[in-house]
Amino acid sequence: MTEIRCGKCNHCLSKDIKVGAGMFYMNPSKPLEIFQDTRKCPNCGAHNEITLELNLIVKVRILNEPISTGEGLTGKTNLYSA
Repeated sequence: MTEIRCGKCNHCLSKDIKVGAGMFYMNPSKPLEIFQDTRKCPNCGAHNEITLELNLIVKVRILNEPISTGEGLTGKTNLYSA
């Protein structure tokens, strides 16, 4: 897990932060906020806004690309010929 640190003095702020798993409806075009809190750093007194976001990574790949006859594939090498 990544530690949550103060933006001013780098003091650890992740004590007592627990996030459970549950059912979320996610949209790939924007991140999902699963936790947001404002904490005062016990070391320097700076107020820090903590936001935990869950991002979706969308991958698209072509599994079956049609072979055109103009590419020089004929006979047995052409998978679409009978």
